[in-house]
Order: sequence, then C-alpha cells, then structure tokens
Amino acid sequence: LETKSFDLNYFFNNSFWFNEILKSKLIQNENLNGKISIKSEKILKNKIFDSINFVFNINQGNFDFNDTVLISKKIGNLKILNSSFLNNEDKFYLEAKVSLDIKNKDAFYKKFLISKKKRKDFKKFEVVFEFDTLNKNFRVNKVNFYDLNNKRIFSEKIDDLVENYVDRRFDYLNSISFRNYLKEVFEVYYEFG
Repeated sequence: LETKSFDLNYFFNNSFWFNEILKSKLIQNENLNGKISIKSEKILKNKIFDSINFVFNINQGNFDFNDTVLISKKIGNLKILNSSFLNNEDKFYLEAKVSLDIKNKDAFYKKFLISKKKRKDFKKFEVVFEFDTLNKNFRVNKVNFYDLNNKRIFSEKIDDLVENYVDRRFDYLNSISFRNYLKEVFEVYYEFG
C-alpha cells in the first residue's frame, strides 16, 4: 500500500490496540501468515524522519515489525532488525532491536545537539528497547556502536550507563528526555568507546 502521509504520533498514541488484539488471541493462529507493507513519502509531526516503509508481518499467528525502515534524507535510515511482542502480567510490550545507519554524521550530531568537541566517527549504532503498549513509553536495554568498518565497538562504560538507566522509561511524545539520554550515551562513547 502507498499513502500520502503516515502519522507516527497517532500510531503510538493508539498503541493500546496491540494489547487488545494480543489479549483477545484473535490472530494467534499458527495457520495465519501474511505481510502488510505501507509506504509513505511523508511522516507527519516528525522532526527527524521524512518517509517510512512500515512492515507488519504475521508468521504463524505471531506478529512483528521486522524490516520496517524510517528514512531521513539528512541523517540516515533506521531499520527494525528484530521485534516481538512479550506478555507480562496481561500487559504486552514490543521488544525490538533497531539499527540507525548514519549517512551524514554531522547532521546527526547537530540534530542531537552533540558538541563538536565530543564527536567521534562511527558507521551505525543499534538500540534494543522495550515499548509499553499501554503507557506509550519505552526503556533502552542495550546500545551498540559500529566503527567505519562495520565492526562492533565494545565498551563497558556504555554498558554501565545503559544499565544505570534500565529502570528509566522515556515517553515517546516527549523526545527531550530521550535526546538528553542519547547525548549522554554519545559523550561516553566519545570518551571511552
């Protein structure tokens, strides 16, 4: 499907429907398989990404958003590599691993307000997070950086920082706190990565 615009805010503001569909077990049928792809050249109310290729996969009654790509002409592409829904006390969470492949690191650093003195080269970074479908917030479980040769950079300091924030949840609609968190992650990467 192609659409003129895609409203991510509407999508996340109404994420409770994931919880309701999963609780109803309506689609949890091992004979149910399919793929829905929605492409849009415009994402509404989003200051980072310009377009999206949203992919909704159903595989034997389980669904995910693997291979969904958000595109920023200035920064790069964010791709969902692996995602699944987890049930915890009748509440569903989306657990996902995303990768941001940087095309223009200067534009990226500028967007996330990283000081020119604290900028370091990298090709991409991955984030593993958990999104609460009812409360519309998320937490970061892991951050990985990759150098210009696409080799993973191991940093105990980054792991420690992420671990210190593991109980901190970020509101999708309030990007300032998450931007400040990312800024701190990149400052640690600059010093110890």
